[in-house]
Amino acid sequence: MNKWWIAAARLAALGCLMVSLPLRAEVFHAAFFNPQGVDDPFWKPVTEVMQAAARQLDIRLDVYAANHDRLRLIEQVRQVVTGADKPDVILFKNAKQSAGAILRLAEDNQVRAFMFNAGLSEEETRDLGRPREKFRYWIGEMLPDDWQAGHDLAGMLTLAARERQLVQDGQPIRMLGLGGPPGDRAARARLDGLQAAVEQTPDVRLLQVVPAGWNREEAYRKTLGLLRRYGRVEAIWAANDPMALGALDALQESGYLPGRTVLVGGIDWNPPALAAVREGRLLVTLGGHFLEGGYALVVLHDYFRGVDFARRDGVSLKTRLGLLTQENIGRYAERLDGADWNRIPFRQFSLVLTPGGERHDFSLDRLLEML
Repeated sequence: MNKWWIAAARLAALGCLMVSLPLRAEVFHAAFFNPQGVDDPFWKPVTEVMQAAARQLDIRLDVYAANHDRLRLIEQVRQVVTGADKPDVILFKNAKQSAGAILRLAEDNQVRAFMFNAGLSEEETRDLGRPREKFRYWIGEMLPDDWQAGHDLAGMLTLAARERQLVQDGQPIRMLGLGGPPGDRAARARLDGLQAAVEQTPDVRLLQVVPAGWNREEAYRKTLGLLRRYGRVEAIWAANDPMALGALDALQESGYLPGRTVLVGGIDWNPPALAAVREGRLLVTLGGHFLEGGYALVVLHDYFRGVDFARRDGVSLKTRLGLLTQENIGRYAERLDGADWNRIPFRQFSLVLTPGGERHDFSLDRLLEML
């Protein structure tokens, strides 16, 4: 009995999916399905990070872009998983509730599937289950902890407003919220985090939350209306950076001093938002989830080499977003400005290539320590 079959027998005894297909000795083949366009401001760096990780980890990575078209996305997956050169694993986002169709295609064609960036809604979870339950080839997912991000952002705004004495003792901090589309899972989770933080903080009065569609111009218009309605506010919570920048535009037009009399925070590490943080106009931006595609390739690299992330991290990995403020943005910028993603030492995150760790650690502090 050769070594491969011995290894296969051992993995089969553990009920592990890795025996389903013989693997190349040095490299595995992954396909990434970008739900947007190649120049999308979020998905372009996601793709570039993944390509840098693939080069370092000796992974063959094919990239497809659906350009916002759900049907095109599903058709791309169908063609890839049924083709003669089908990959060992596909990576995808649950864009426009496409996950069910994608998971069924992967399952029917015995191709492993890994979801990242956005997962299932509660209704979809009831139908599709979790990784390795109803779909054996859906091996895992990596998702940003959006609830925690919304909670952390509210906490940062509240703490800073108190420290800067924007209100007198005994007076509540008046806060506005700008949310994403109501049906979007990430937007809902971030809003839930905000509301939980407000419930835990009696001295914060959340005046109103309005959806602004992830859009700077829409956030600008809606913030103007909210400022006319409520007058004095001390903080504006925005579920992403473009909406935070729209709030800054409205505040400046209305005679406020962002960063001094009103504090604004967002999520995404959007480059214009990073510039606003450096200037002191934006208090904080949470982000780093554009790195998730690269981190997903790290855990898949280890999986295909016998270290199953499920045993250490579970099948659903949560990434906590990092906070960038004026205090630490210089440290981040001097290490990653210029978007040379090859500088990120992805091999050091691997438990196979850098043994000794108990779990995969993708925290911002760990990343900055490595650079």
